[in-house]
Amino acid sequence: MISIIIPVLNEENIIAGQLESLFSVLDDDTEVIAVDGGSKDLTAEIIAGFRNITLLKSFKSGRAAQMNYGAKKAKGDILLFLHADASLPRGWKSEVTKAVNSGYVAGGFRIRCGSKENLGVPDRLFAYITGLRSRYAKYMYGDQAIFVKKNIFESVSGYPEIPIMEDHEFSKRISGKGKLYYSMLSVDVSYRRFKHGVIRAAALMHFIPLLYRLGVSPHSLAKLYKDIR
Repeated sequence: MISIIIPVLNEENIIAGQLESLFSVLDDDTEVIAVDGGSKDLTAEIIAGFRNITLLKSFKSGRAAQMNYGAKKAKGDILLFLHADASLPRGWKSEVTKAVNSGYVAGGFRIRCGSKENLGVPDRLFAYITGLRSRYAKYMYGDQAIFVKKNIFESVSGYPEIPIMEDHEFSKRISGKGKLYYSMLSVDVSYRRFKHGVIRAAALMHFIPLLYRLGVSPHSLAKLYKDIR
């Protein structure tokens, strides 16, 4: 079984549509777990209105802690971590199954940013350029819908509970356990992360990973990143 784990926080504006999109590409043998990190809006109530989804409330805030908590409760032997503003493509499950059966310990998808939104030409161009990172980066980021065998996840103690770059660090750790699978299929990701300004967002996208590799604390880096909700 595959367990899809979705960390959520104050997502009342998008969560219903995202879950409807998700359930349109699922079968009956897929578990869906949403882990709320303390939403102050109607996120939890909206999720509770959907059938066939488990709603958990994390005692710790932060995406990493939420994903770890969901993984602990998951029944599947494969875990897939999906951001609340990302949508899986049709055929995703065949890709995951093929990867695991071929000996890969984990993997992820390409990203296609803003494809469901009405963007102008400059924004569409930038969204395309953004997607190139998912094709050529050595390690994966969370918006690529990272999937991993549960025993491998547990062997690296899950996601490091840091406020930012937890996905990059996790991908780096699991790469030491075996081969990573890079799917040709694309996850649709919202363009909302760039609503504070394309130039600033683009700079941070490249600057924050660089600073992290140079040893700057994730807690310091998190102060540079605005909440996109």
